[in-house]
Amino acid sequence: MGSVRKRLAGQRTETRFDSLYKRQIVAVQYRGPLPDAFDANGGSEVVVTGAFQKRGGKLVLVATDLMTKCPSKYEGVKKR
Repeated sequence: MGSVRKRLAGQRTETRFDSLYKRQIVAVQYRGPLPDAFDANGGSEVVVTGAFQKRGGKLVLVATDLMTKCPSKYEGVKKR
């Protein structure tokens, strides 16, 4: 969707990136450590919880939790 932007905010790393939510691009802002499986190139699916805020006419999801999905863990066993 776009690039991942990181900066130091106090004692925490702040990460910002764009995500797709209900066919709309939403900016996500998260403060805290990123999961190991987080792909800064947009190759990982994430589950984000938080609150939506309007900032300058743009919808921003201020995340309190960020988890990555691991599709290989949930794939079914292939039958021969």
